[in-house]
Amino acid sequence: MTLFLKNTLRIPLFLIFLSLNTIFHGSLVSLCGIIKFIIPLPKFRIIIARIAYWISGGFVLTDNVLMKVFYDPEWDIQGLENLNMNGTYLVMSNHLSLLDIPTLQRVFFKQIPFLRFFIKQQLIFVPFLGQGLWALNFPSMKRYSKETLNKHPELRGKDLETTKRSC
Repeated sequence: MTLFLKNTLRIPLFLIFLSLNTIFHGSLVSLCGIIKFIIPLPKFRIIIARIAYWISGGFVLTDNVLMKVFYDPEWDIQGLENLNMNGTYLVMSNHLSLLDIPTLQRVFFKQIPFLRFFIKQQLIFVPFLGQGLWALNFPSMKRYSKETLNKHPELRGKDLETTKRSC
């Protein structure tokens, strides 16, 4: 198979499988969120949250397999020796590509607790993904433009308040 044909097939197949993975796992996590919302018992919510994170682990695992099958990048990763699943970590990304989050998930999967990210509030409205992020209690940030902040100075610092509440 020529390289051109291989690359032409690889990209759409990867996107199809990635979409199916998101729909499948996102639907299950969203269902956990609905159950959490309907039955507000604290101990029950803890159990449902654990199930949702377990399902999310399946999403990350499947995502990792898809990356390996379709791209298999060469990694040079150092410094993972002393990580602990019971530890607390602040992982920062500079978002230079769309693969920052999947890459961090791949590197740290089963090395540290499940990664949670601050997300833009608009992501909550992305089908399957948004509802899953909501069910997993990912903190959403509402960002304001400079123009909006100039018109409404009382909105300054709201994102900092959200960050403090989430941490």
